[in-house]
Amino acid sequence: MSIDKRRSNRLPLQIPVELSYTDAQGQPRLERTHTLSVDRNGARITTQSHHAAGSMVHLGLLDRKSV
Repeated sequence: MSIDKRRSNRLPLQIPVELSYTDAQGQPRLERTHTLSVDRNGARITTQSHHAAGSMVHLGLLDRKSV
């Protein structure tokens, strides 16, 4: 998708977030990470794990002072 067709501009912001999910072995996981960019429709987030399309991942914002 070209930049001309985007619904909104992406901003390169690193916001601390926490992901909680169940891994492939059924174990609950908690990962602290950050956004790569944000826009009014969502965010790009870096993660150390693979999350299959359709898998449930809970996202929480962290206080910037706690990171």
